[in-house]
Amino acid sequence: MTKFRKVADVQLSGNGYRKNGWVLDGARSMFETGTLSEFLKFSEMYNDTASKILDDGGKVIYGPQNQASKNKNATDVHKLFSGLMSRIEASSNPSLTLADLQTVRDWKMVRNRVRQNWLLVDSNDDETVQRTTQEALATLPDWEASMSTLDALMGVGPATASFILALRDPTIPIFSEELARCSGIVSTSAKYDRKEYREFHAAINEKATSLSTKTTKITPRQIEQATWACVYSSSHPKLAPPADSKDSDVPKPPKKKAKR
Repeated sequence: MTKFRKVADVQLSGNGYRKNGWVLDGARSMFETGTLSEFLKFSEMYNDTASKILDDGGKVIYGPQNQASKNKNATDVHKLFSGLMSRIEASSNPSLTLADLQTVRDWKMVRNRVRQNWLLVDSNDDETVQRTTQEALATLPDWEASMSTLDALMGVGPATASFILALRDPTIPIFSEELARCSGIVSTSAKYDRKEYREFHAAINEKATSLSTKTTKITPRQIEQATWACVYSSSHPKLAPPADSKDSDVPKPPKKKAKR
């Protein structure tokens, strides 16, 4: 019999990092003071980290956990999203189908909290999705114009739009909860609106520029992947090193000075 795991079993965020802020300490420290080599190391760990969490121990489902009939099977969604990125990057005139858009939504939902409008994506028709995403991707690198085009799709706000556009353009950072909080753009409650994403986009691109050297570049996409991998490799029960381990490469948050 197939074993199913609730998405909460693979997420660290659960109801959000507001209650589990400690999970982000190592990644936040890396964002503030980390070196280029640290970011590149965790970026290279990204695929392996995601695979170990999602591909082991049964199929992952998400949706309203108290309404089993609405739960959606998101098994292998990381592999599907990665394959979609390769296809979109290689295409001379890329577009997404409705099934592709659902893959983007699934991966976003598995990586973050399930939002109330998660089913709205299914309301789009395939022809509209293909036409709209083709126009949006062709408009890059003008990401704001591309996001305005994607507004026509139901269930696609700035966060989901960033996932779509990042498939094509590595300078567009995915609006993930982990990076939004570690970068300081989001402190408590995130709005995930265009204004907030504009600040986020500028901050992550600035970080990529400051880290890059003449010989070695890092992209906003890699920074997002590195942050996610750092959070999960250091804190997820399946991957975290023992508390007393001296071999962990995960950045440690700076010690706070004692109050006098």
